[in-house]
Amino acid sequence: MDLSPTERLALINRVNSLIPADFERLVFALNAPRSVIPSDKAAQGDRSSALLQWVESPAGKGIELLRNTLDEIISIESSSAIGPNPYMGLAAFTEEDSDRYFGREAQVERVWERFEALVAQSKQENAVPRFLPILGPSGCGKSSLARAGFIPELMRRRLSGKSAVRVEVLVPGMRPIEALARTLAKATTDNSIPVAEIRKFVGELGEPNSAGIYDGLRLSVDSIPDIQDAPLVMVVDQFEEVYSLCKEPDEREAFIGNLLCAASDPNKNLSVVIT
Repeated sequence: MDLSPTERLALINRVNSLIPADFERLVFALNAPRSVIPSDKAAQGDRSSALLQWVESPAGKGIELLRNTLDEIISIESSSAIGPNPYMGLAAFTEEDSDRYFGREAQVERVWERFEALVAQSKQENAVPRFLPILGPSGCGKSSLARAGFIPELMRRRLSGKSAVRVEVLVPGMRPIEALARTLAKATTDNSIPVAEIRKFVGELGEPNSAGIYDGLRLSVDSIPDIQDAPLVMVVDQFEEVYSLCKEPDEREAFIGNLLCAASDPNKNLSVVIT
């Protein structure tokens, strides 16, 4: 079969598009002598042209076999194409990645059981705050466990006697009170840029009451409509930033004080999980 210049170029381009392993598979399938194919250090275009010249020679297998073999290799490659990489590298899995977060089912169940027990004991005498730390060495996957494991499990199983649950995730950063205020504004307003609300919450959260207790978070959460039927779970990711990035001791004290006050309230309207 004689090829026109256009057909020849199209065929060479198809061969050029093969990954090195598939090109070697093609050479093997055609039983082409290694002596007629330049080494893998040569340009791919030179190797493809050499293979085509041999196929068209009297010793070759013919253009039709080349085309059929190419079709088969490309078809196999397409059907076994690798999907999205399920591994995040150094990045953490988030709620959106829960469908590809595997292997930590036992840890997820353990976190869920401890959290459920904390909430259940809240109205008992000498109850401890609903403040659950997920502890472990840096890089061991605490954030992934909380966000891609625990949060989806919480949304699926919910809490006993509650119709729903609200979840907010925050990272303290250099200004933890501002981060907390932003999270509250998000939970209580439909405004996409709630600057005024954030400033208001910063003031409420930053000052203790007359008894010296930082109760701004508790009061704000208690005012959310239907909060008793759908309590708020606040996940504070990268909690260590309260110490490593925040340089203001008073702000650090206010941030932690607000979380502990709200998590200690027997109404169970807010619980805290930190990583």
